[in-house]
Amino acid sequence: MLPALMTQTLNDDDLTKHRAYIAVKAQGLMGRYFQLPQDELVKRDILLGWMDMLQDYPRDEIDAACRQYLIDFPNTRPHEGKIRTLIIQERGRKLQRLKYGR
Repeated sequence: MLPALMTQTLNDDDLTKHRAYIAVKAQGLMGRYFQLPQDELVKRDILLGWMDMLQDYPRDEIDAACRQYLIDFPNTRPHEGKIRTLIIQERGRKLQRLKYGR
């Protein structure tokens, strides 16, 4: 069984904390790659994109996707869409294992 969407299970305070976790995770992941100096509004917009894209997924899936990203794409700066894709792909593999008992 896949986990429920975090936006449907967390109260407002916990969702705010979850989004903050995503922002920190995104900064940590992107900080491993070259970055041009950016205006604070641009940084905020980037982090809001990460939070909006990943807020429905639990920490363990986000963490696993970030680790996998570093393995699969060590030379490419990450973006939230790719992390989400990795989460969805892993969910598909998980469903296959559950379906076929592997």
